[in-house]
Amino acid sequence: MRSVCEAYLVQALQQAGVVNVYTEPKDAAAHTVVPYAEVLWGDERLRFDGSLVAGYDGTDDQGRPVRILRRRIYQRTLPAEVKIVHREGQLAAVADAFVAGLARRIFDGRENAILISLSTGASEESASRLRGKEVTVFLITFEGGVYKEQTKQLFDLGTQVVIEFETGGI
Repeated sequence: MRSVCEAYLVQALQQAGVVNVYTEPKDAAAHTVVPYAEVLWGDERLRFDGSLVAGYDGTDDQGRPVRILRRRIYQRTLPAEVKIVHREGQLAAVADAFVAGLARRIFDGRENAILISLSTGASEESASRLRGKEVTVFLITFEGGVYKEQTKQLFDLGTQVVIEFETGGI
């Protein structure tokens, strides 16, 4: 999930006008040309969920009707901190473009939705090495899951049912 989210954030930042995006703190520490962004990842958390997220009717290999239930077994939460550095007076336009370009959700390679929520956007105080530059920090949370599909056999109402009774007498 992290690789999909990282690729999405890099693409969103580049579309907002930030060409240099770093995912390692050591790479960003040596960078001096602005604008640039740094993406720092928190620890991924797994929590048991078990909720039903989708259900649809289909057929099995023999053409019999089945109901397919999709459950989210575990909820995955991945926090990211996006720090954008730009010249004074030019940061607001880039930050606004980044926030406006964020989607509500993305899909991983297995067609599972990953929800995106932006929780904070705050400016940081400029450090001594950042003279003439502004910094803003966004906290973004990605919420996905680990999913499992179950197939349930449905009763076909088109077939005839013969009920036989055993009687004790003649």
